[in-house]
Amino acid sequence: MVDDQAFKSQQRALWDASAGAWDSWRVVLVPRWPRLPVMPFRLRKASELQLGPGSHRAASEYDKCVGDELGIRAFGLYQVELPGGAETVRHDHRGDGAEDAYAVLHGSGVVVVDDREVRVVPGDFIAVTPESTRHVRADTGGLIFIAVCAPTPSE
Repeated sequence: MVDDQAFKSQQRALWDASAGAWDSWRVVLVPRWPRLPVMPFRLRKASELQLGPGSHRAASEYDKCVGDELGIRAFGLYQVELPGGAETVRHDHRGDGAEDAYAVLHGSGVVVVDDREVRVVPGDFIAVTPESTRHVRADTGGLIFIAVCAPTPSE
């Protein structure tokens, strides 16, 4: 705790010592600018993102790593742009327990889950369990979809 009397004595001593010295130096007041706030969001346009493999174990040359661009660490978020006849890497998540979900934006194709083909078109959503083997194949017109890969929550 500061002793008010001692503090006032020190101020008085400094003032007395500086008396008459004001002409020899100048006090420059610099305003303290408020810190700029941290942006509470990040916006990226898919059209501006580069295609290329990311950190996902089934990453491919057709992926846009949206989650990395947005700074998301809790789950993987990708826009996958398959040209006609192309397909993603066949994989499962037995080792890491992650769940995948896909949302179809454009085109059509099939999601192959444990060798069973499931047709998908724009507006379709499909989730795949960690144990299932999966890959996505585009029809001749191509297929664009959003892929979300998230670890299963601890119980």
